Amino acid sequence: MTVEPLTDYSRLCVHTITTKGWEIEEAIDCYKEAGVSGITVWRQWLEGHNPDKVGDRIRSAGLKIVSLCRGGFYPAIKEAARAEAIDDNRRAIEQA
Repeated sequence: MTVEPLTDYSRLCVHTITTKGWEIEEAIDCYKEAGVSGITVWRQWLEGHNPDKVGDRIRSAGLKIVSLCRGGFYPAIKEAARAEAIDDNRRAIEQA
């Protein structure tokens, strides 16, 4: 079986966790330069940034925001930990 190299990245999305050592700005620039068309932003890449401005930068680079990653994770033995997980998910909704 022969597999041809991928040459069309028009439907490719890369998660920022894939390039974990990069800041969000570097990821945006490098994905664009590589011809990647979509980005999934993991929430920790938004820490210290204004999510609206990051979104604007992504869109102005011509990338499609495919998703914001990660939410859920409600299980907790203690009520306070469960409440914090729920609050964190509310923040994720606001960020999106």
